[in-house]
Amino acid sequence: MLQPKPFVVLLGWAFSAPQQLDRYRFLYQRLGHDSLTYTFGARDFFTFDQKAQWTAAQTLTQVIKTSNGNPERKIIVHAFSNNGYICMYLLLATW
Repeated sequence: MLQPKPFVVLLGWAFSAPQQLDRYRFLYQRLGHDSLTYTFGARDFFTFDQKAQWTAAQTLTQVIKTSNGNPERKIIVHAFSNNGYICMYLLLATW
């Protein structure tokens, strides 16, 4: 049985627009991966509003789990810059 291709989560850099991440999303799509892009709000990131950070991470975690649709399917996280890393850290903490 063929294994499904991993689900890709692209975490953008601070102030990145969705259109800037499209280049990477399209690349993964051409390779046959489903993908999701997200950029953590720069205002929340720079003010260190922990409640907003945790709420965003919990919401994104639920979106990933439902978008993925298959608990056996692997997930690739492509994090850009410090903003992507912080978002990934929060995702792992809320998983």
